[in-house]
Amino acid sequence: MPGYRLSEEAQNDLKEISRYTQENWGNKQAKHYLVGLAAGFENVARSPKLGKAREEIEKGLRSFQVARHIIFYRKGTECIEIVRVLHASMDIKRHMT
Repeated sequence: MPGYRLSEEAQNDLKEISRYTQENWGNKQAKHYLVGLAAGFENVARSPKLGKAREEIEKGLRSFQVARHIIFYRKGTECIEIVRVLHASMDIKRHMT
């Protein structure tokens, strides 16, 4: 089964998502939300073309929305690279450059 790896930026995004969710909705909800995002990572690893092509941002970049966050990823030589995990309300182009 193909795998995925998280970029340093994506790891930082997940830490911030976890912190924010814990502060606002508690530990149980934070864990539940992160499990949902991890399921999204696995879905795009299994089916890389599942997401939308985002060539307007970067060649080879794709996105897949899970709840209120968008997973940005690209197909690497050995696995899917999760580039960023951004809230849908964010200025995507600003955070992706």
